[in-house]
Amino acid sequence: MVTLRTKAMVAAFVCLLVISSPTSTSAQMAQLQLQSPPYFAGDPVALQFTLTGFDQSPEPQITIESQPNGLRVQQRSVSPNVMSRTTIINGKVSQQTTVTWQVVYLLTANKPGKLTVGPFVFKQGSKEARVEPETFEFGEVPEDPDMRIRLLVDDRPVYPSERVPVTIEWWYAGDVGDVHQLNIHSPLFDNFRFAPAPQPRRNTNQMPIETKEGPIPLEAEARRERFEGKEYTVLSAKRVMIPDRPGQFQLEPITATVRKVTQWARQRSPFDDMGFGGSMFRDVLGSRRRPARTELARATGKPLNITIKSFPEAGRPESFAGAVGPGYSMDVSADRTVVRV
Repeated sequence: MVTLRTKAMVAAFVCLLVISSPTSTSAQMAQLQLQSPPYFAGDPVALQFTLTGFDQSPEPQITIESQPNGLRVQQRSVSPNVMSRTTIINGKVSQQTTVTWQVVYLLTANKPGKLTVGPFVFKQGSKEARVEPETFEFGEVPEDPDMRIRLLVDDRPVYPSERVPVTIEWWYAGDVGDVHQLNIHSPLFDNFRFAPAPQPRRNTNQMPIETKEGPIPLEAEARRERFEGKEYTVLSAKRVMIPDRPGQFQLEPITATVRKVTQWARQRSPFDDMGFGGSMFRDVLGSRRRPARTELARATGKPLNITIKSFPEAGRPESFAGAVGPGYSMDVSADRTVVRV
């Protein structure tokens, strides 16, 4: 279960319970709730901001003034909660509306270490709230000898706009039914453009890929593979990379971080039927199970070198528009049997 610790950061409001700011001019407040430590590399950390004193529209503009390298910051949701209350006193009707904005971020460190992110600034017209920087200490996740992660890209030089097939393979020699959470990330997904991933069909395997825009589910094929004396379940998915600039790129390895269940709770959670708690897994009897204990494990692939060549200047057609690769076709048709040229 994820727990949150609360840290109230006052932007501007003078009252008995809040320390006033010397620059206080309005009544906006930002309250930050942090997921309780410990924190680990590759495992997302949840941040939830609660904003008060803002209007229902427009949506507040959010600026993170400092984001360190090696820390992925993803905005997961921004939504207002509007509550209206009507009171009648001595026959006089009055209505009060309260607007509370909820902003959720996920922070994921690529490597162990101490990282500081922020300040966070929330603006809506002349209204502003600010949350000071927060420092996180990310621990190291042990490598799992029963897990492998591979990113397969053709090592030949390619050209901008060429469609390059990419294959992601996750190998696991343990019980996949005990994998409660899987996070796969590669800098390749954040540094280059990719063709839109088709929506996975129903009743198919899915592989979650983390990107700077958020998680993407990829339809995946499963197979059994034997490697170095172990029997693996292999989940394989594909994407299409579309390079947009020439250069030589050296990228850090792809990583896979899993949260494995080491002990299942035997009894049902009292919140299971209410849609809270529990897990997506069910045992052979069909009853809902929930994790009692979990542990993190990690697998690291190989570094990746990508060479993207510039288009040759000599000998290319005058009509060349940057399309490179096989499989192109042209179809011309007319809707009349006789046309005037």
